[in-house]
Amino acid sequence: SNLVYATQKLSVSRFTPMLYPAICLLTYVLWCFVWCPVLSYSRPHSPAAMPSTTAGLARPESRLLTVTRNLGYDRNSDTEKNVGVETEGDDDVVATTTMRRRRFVYLTAAGSASWEVMRVLPAIAADTASPFSDARCEREDGIQPEMQIPGAYQTPCFALPERMFRLRSTGDMIRIEQATGGRSDGNSEVTGRTGAYVWNSCVLLTRLVDVIGPKFWAGDGDAPGKTLIELGCGTALASIAASKLGCQYVVATDGNSEVVELARRNAVRNFAESQDTDRSEPIGQKLDVRKLQWGFLEAADYFGAADVVVGSDLTYNSGTWKVLAETISTMLKPQGFMLYVAVGHAGFGVQGEMAGFLSVAEGEGVVELQKYPDRWPLGNADNGISPSECATQYLLQKLMTREEQLVFKSTGGARVFILGKKQRNKRI
Repeated sequence: SNLVYATQKLSVSRFTPMLYPAICLLTYVLWCFVWCPVLSYSRPHSPAAMPSTTAGLARPESRLLTVTRNLGYDRNSDTEKNVGVETEGDDDVVATTTMRRRRFVYLTAAGSASWEVMRVLPAIAADTASPFSDARCEREDGIQPEMQIPGAYQTPCFALPERMFRLRSTGDMIRIEQATGGRSDGNSEVTGRTGAYVWNSCVLLTRLVDVIGPKFWAGDGDAPGKTLIELGCGTALASIAASKLGCQYVVATDGNSEVVELARRNAVRNFAESQDTDRSEPIGQKLDVRKLQWGFLEAADYFGAADVVVGSDLTYNSGTWKVLAETISTMLKPQGFMLYVAVGHAGFGVQGEMAGFLSVAEGEGVVELQKYPDRWPLGNADNGISPSECATQYLLQKLMTREEQLVFKSTGGARVFILGKKQRNKRI
């Protein structure tokens, strides 16, 4: 495990392409210039065979003779001392040949070891680590690299039974349960559902809701607090954050019954004083969790109810684009808007995905508001975002660390979209 952890740490470096050749070269140098000389010359020898200093001065001997004596050879004997090999002919030649053979074996071993390191180390790193982090959830409120698994994706933080997020604007702490089988009652019926975990896109959406600020959500003076509906809420992190930031009313919705129950548990643990809140009643006075299938008929109960609709990573399936656009158009008030975070995944880029969705959405009366500066809704946010400043760049530069930006860069990017209802031309 220590080798795996060290390998993962090596893969974090931006100099990863240079690491493996350097490691192999270092291994080869150590073998050739450290271990080979040590193993070649540090053999047991007889004190009697060692040349004395005075003898060396009185009768100079060749360096080869000195080497053979250090290796345990005696010119006056036909026996190879301490080695156990009988010699014939010139002892100096035999000793030199033996030493050369030994060096050849050590150098061959060094080359083999270097090749094995070069072959195995990258494979270990690729199997056990991501390009930017080791396979651990280093920050439970942070953005982690996604790892592709058969038919899906996951991050190291999915393994946590609970994640905690602190709102910067208020200091409130939000505790989110994930369906990892870590519940005390052993209930893990939602394990494997896409909505059972906090995805990177949801973390970004929550940070954006936070940075917009309590003043915008709660209103002031004559401006009432916002009514917010979340689509595909999953664990309900963004909805809980919006409620804590002062929204007048929040509805978290999801199309999966088990995920809705998980979201409700998270809402209860962050708001309700009683753990026995009736499922048919709102949680507290400001937050409700409901099951909702997308489409005009299903969304009719919320017709024109939302000042703001929020969502993240909902457009990965082109088969749902039409019903998603219908739902957004149905829920929004005439001057309402949708705050949407789109992220890429391995094999799915943001640009192509959103171009297709926006084309379908426009046919359902939903447009991108950045094209209409007079309708831009975030100018009076606590940290005002103007339509001239790309909301995506604002998010990437101010809401993520450099390492987190690299995570999204490797998987197709991340963008923020502000959507609204298309206004019909007034008849003259």
